[in-house]
This record gives sequence, structure tokens and C-alpha cells, in this order.
Amino acid sequence: MTHKAFKAIPAIKHVFEGDQVGSWAGIMPFTEDGSPIVDNLDGKGLYVATGFGPEGMTTGPGSMMFVADWLKGGERPAILKAYSVDRLKKDDKTTTTTKEN
Repeated sequence: MTHKAFKAIPAIKHVFEGDQVGSWAGIMPFTEDGSPIVDNLDGKGLYVATGFGPEGMTTGPGSMMFVADWLKGGERPAILKAYSVDRLKKDDKTTTTTKEN
């Protein structure tokens, strides 16, 4: 497949050493509901933006523009309210179901 890419775009071949392209493996953070968390966790200065999964490279930079506005302005932009960590908190009425062996 790499050879096809090099044939289609010869200019990229010099970026890679030899004929083999390296591989990478790592952890992709996901949340329980599949949406990221973009929030101020402690109400003081501990901001997080995580849980983007494979979309982090494409949606992360845009999200950071809103976080930058938040840091400058002091108020969470309305568009980020849906990504609060509070949406994942369980209330006391939640029941947990477990499988028994």
C-alpha cells in the first residue's frame, strides 16, 4: 500500500527511510459515551481536553481554540457545555448490573 502512495505522490518518498514505513501503537482515550471531555476539573485551573479518540487530530485543534477563549475570557464557551465531565457522573439512583458466573 505504501508503494501505491509513493507512486501516486512521488514527492513523499523522501520523507520515509527505505521502503518501509514505521508503525505506531498507543492508547486512544475514549469516554463512556463516546464524546470528549473539555472541562475545568477543579474550578481553578486544571483544564482537560481528552477522550477525542481517533478524531483527536482533526477535532482537537478546533476545540483548543474554544479552550483558549475560555482561558482568556473566564467563561466556558456555550459550545463546550455539552463536553462537561458532569455528564458522566452517576447519581445515587443509578444501579449497576453485573454478570454472575
